[in-house]
Amino acid sequence: MMLKTCSSILALALTAAAFAAPAADDAKTTPEKTMKSRRKIVVSSLGPAPLQVKPADNQQALALMIDHWKKQLATVLPDKPDLIVLPEACDRFPAMTMEERKDYYTFRGDQIRDFFRQVAKENKCYIAYSAARKMPDGTYRNSTQLIGRDGEIAGIYDKNYPTVGEHLKSGIIPGKDATTVKAKYGPGVTISAPGYVGAVLLSSNLDDVTSADMVKEFKIELWDEYYKRSVDHRNNNVEK
Repeated sequence: MMLKTCSSILALALTAAAFAAPAADDAKTTPEKTMKSRRKIVVSSLGPAPLQVKPADNQQALALMIDHWKKQLATVLPDKPDLIVLPEACDRFPAMTMEERKDYYTFRGDQIRDFFRQVAKENKCYIAYSAARKMPDGTYRNSTQLIGRDGEIAGIYDKNYPTVGEHLKSGIIPGKDATTVKAKYGPGVTISAPGYVGAVLLSSNLDDVTSADMVKEFKIELWDEYYKRSVDHRNNNVEK
């Protein structure tokens, strides 16, 4: 099944667990201590238009892309975000032909990902980096890599339902799993509930497969149900 997916929202879904994981010493934590330890979590979502240029060569492409993201990151880093979410295929050049793009991806390797790793480490924040990822066997995945505060890779989500165009034209192969990344936001700082919340936008490109067919394999919580649960949690647990 090839289904359209809103990858930026998927990135948030992948990282939602990072903000919901309980502290290791939760058994010893009283409600009063938990309330005092909570703090605001800052999430910055960047969605600039793709670079509409055609670089002269791959080296120039790499330099242009890194410079582009340095400028974009400069607009949110002063806010000291805990998480920065980048758009789907964030280091792609739409003006390139598919052959040129794959050659660029081979040259790029992990260099742009490692640039974001350095940014994450220097600013002690998570970054959800989405890009085409070349596998050892030469195939590609549309991957969101969650970079931790230490600059290490905390988890990888390979898009399970690429579009027909991604699969047939770009050679993107579907992932198999929904990755859950558990992390803790510093000593004594956690978000405990509602937890494990992520929004995914789905629509079918195929006549014989509907969105309703696709979601049968998931445990779905309706928005109204989630909203009520969230309000109840806030009313019962958050200080007025």
